[in-house]
Amino acid sequence: MKKQILVPLDSSPVSKEVIQIANDWALKNDLEIVFFHVNPKKDNSGKDQLEKFLDEQPISAEFQAISSIGITYQEILNQEIALQPELIIMAAHSHRMMSRLFLGSNTDFVVQNASCPVFVHKRSTQVLSNCMIVPLDYSDINSDLVKFADEWAVKEDATIHFIHVATLPEFAHYNMEQSWSWDDTEIKEIQNEEETEIKNFVENLKPQSNYHLHIEYGKPYNHILDLQDKVHSKMIIMASHSHSLIERLIVGNNTKYLLHNSNCPIFVYR
Repeated sequence: MKKQILVPLDSSPVSKEVIQIANDWALKNDLEIVFFHVNPKKDNSGKDQLEKFLDEQPISAEFQAISSIGITYQEILNQEIALQPELIIMAAHSHRMMSRLFLGSNTDFVVQNASCPVFVHKRSTQVLSNCMIVPLDYSDINSDLVKFADEWAVKEDATIHFIHVATLPEFAHYNMEQSWSWDDTEIKEIQNEEETEIKNFVENLKPQSNYHLHIEYGKPYNHILDLQDKVHSKMIIMASHSHSLIERLIVGNNTKYLLHNSNCPIFVYR
């Protein structure tokens, strides 16, 4: 049996875009698509409605349609446990308040709790270029992330923008009546060490694609969004480190913010 992609759908216009993304992904990787609809009504009309909707779409990959009744994010996670898919593809519907409510109740929850990678499709107000942004730290999963993104970029002939956002020690800028302060030379030394370390980290993994390395200081999501706005990347690929409370705090501070505010799709790698 083929490995599968789980694709939750409603009947919105953006769902049609998600169907085509899933179709292309399935064809390129020889996967079956499982289209999934959660019916909030306590009746069995969901599958018929889903099948009718899919009949109107140009789908060439193998697929099946299933539905259930219940709370959307819980049912999606239940299906993930049952199917063990390679990937979940979901839609973020807009940048309006309704989208934020949707993201808060469904996509955010799935991104935080799923065991497989999650691709969140977002409509962009930009013309996107053939490049991707990959935020990095030094954790073990980021070694795999670099290799994954590099293989993807080679297949798509795309450019990668690796970005590492570090923080200077808080006391580097502490100065109380000139009694204690770091000078520019000491701060520059810290920056040079940081830049050398992340450069060696990436180079040791020997990426084969064309790539650029950006080193910034401050809040990660701010610099990631600034870079996306500058290069108009077609995707941000981020690593999810674990399913612990620490990850949920990280997701809340960075991934969640990017899900709500980025101008391109997000791929959460596991």
